[in-house]
Amino acid sequence: MIFVVLVCIGYLVGVVYAFQMGSTQGIGSIVLGPIVLILYLTIVRASMEIAIILFRIYENTNVIAQK
Repeated sequence: MIFVVLVCIGYLVGVVYAFQMGSTQGIGSIVLGPIVLILYLTIVRASMEIAIILFRIYENTNVIAQK
């Protein structure tokens, strides 16, 4: 949850910076920014899910090995 907040704050800072560079970059960041934001958060979520799966596989393998 903290990561999502930090990414959103980073996005807002990026939009402000883009508008300082020019209106075209600012509008581009407003249009393309949410798409990149959603893709980035999806990749991070998938990575965390894979890590959880690997830990569960490890735990289940230890249970099987102890039998």
